[in-house]
Amino acid sequence: MSGVLIINNEMSVGGIKERFETAVPGEQIDHAKKLNVLIIRTTDLLFLIRQFEDISDNKQKFLEILRSGGGWLQVTPTGYQVISSAEQTNVTKLETFRDVFMAKKPFVCPINAYTLNERLVIQHGTFPCPGDISIPFEENLTALATETDSKPDFGNHLWEIRIENDPPDLRKKILRKLHRMNMNRATLYPGLDGFAQSLEILLMGFPEILIPDREWAKAMKDGSRRPRGVRV
Repeated sequence: MSGVLIINNEMSVGGIKERFETAVPGEQIDHAKKLNVLIIRTTDLLFLIRQFEDISDNKQKFLEILRSGGGWLQVTPTGYQVISSAEQTNVTKLETFRDVFMAKKPFVCPINAYTLNERLVIQHGTFPCPGDISIPFEENLTALATETDSKPDFGNHLWEIRIENDPPDLRKKILRKLHRMNMNRATLYPGLDGFAQSLEILLMGFPEILIPDREWAKAMKDGSRRPRGVRV
C-alpha cells in the first residue's frame, strides 16, 4: 500500500514562485521510493489542482496519481511527473548547474525545461545537453560508451535506423500511415508554418485528393444538376 506525505519545504524562501522553483532533495526522494511514499509539496498541490479544474474525471485521475508509487510528485505549470530517483531531479540551483555543466566533463544528459511552449508539450520534448560545449556533441556522446576493440560500444542504448526509399513508394506509404495516426507536421509543429508544411506532405502521401469525384466533375461540366449530398 502506498502512502502520501504532504510537506511545506524551504519555508525560509519567500514567495510561492521562488518556493516552487526549489526541489526535494535527492536522498529524500530515494528514501520515499523505498517506503513507497509519494511526496507532494503544497506548491505542487496548488498547481496540480489548477490544472485539474478543466478535467471532467479529475477525482479518478487524482487517485491514479496518488497510487503511482513512491517518489516526488513534481508539478510544472503545464504538466506533472513522478520522480522516483534522485538521478531524475532537474538542475534547479545555480551551484548545481555550475558543478554539472561547467566542469568541462564530456557527457550528454536529458534536461526538461521548466517553461514549456505548446510545441514542446505536444512533442513531449526534452533537450539532450552536452557537458562540454568546447567539443562536438558526438564526442560528448562517445564519452558515455564503453570500448570494444578500441571502438565505442553503446550496446542496446543507441540505435541508428536508416530507411531506404526502396521500393520508390515506400516513403509515401510511411507518410500515409503516420498521417492516419495523427502524426504530421501540423500536429507536431502547431502554427501556420507547420500547417503549411503538412499540406505539402499530405499531397505527397495522398495525391488522389486532387482528383475530383467523377459524379461531381460530370455535374459541374453539364450544369444540369447538383451532385448528391450538396446543399445550396
